Amino acid sequence: MRYAVRAKGYNLTYVRNVTDIDDKIIKRAIESNETIDVLTDRMDEAWIEDMIQKRADAKKARDFAECDRIRDELAAQGISLQDGRGG
Repeated sequence: MRYAVRAKGYNLTYVRNVTDIDDKIIKRAIESNETIDVLTDRMDEAWIEDMIQKRADAKKARDFAECDRIRDELAAQGISLQDGRGG
């Protein structure tokens, strides 16, 4: 379905209900001998680093609309990015 929506030129945001993955998170926390909080914090950090890298890649490609979108998405999570002379 998402391919058909995107093929028509519409933007699509994929959203998953967190309760759909609770069991997987619990299982992974047990397997890694971590609390759920530690595991999800680690996953959050990886997501933030990934988003910052994607923004750097978009900036390098001069895709400023994507840079702004990523900056706004991070801002919505309370993360502020500031550009300087070096990027």
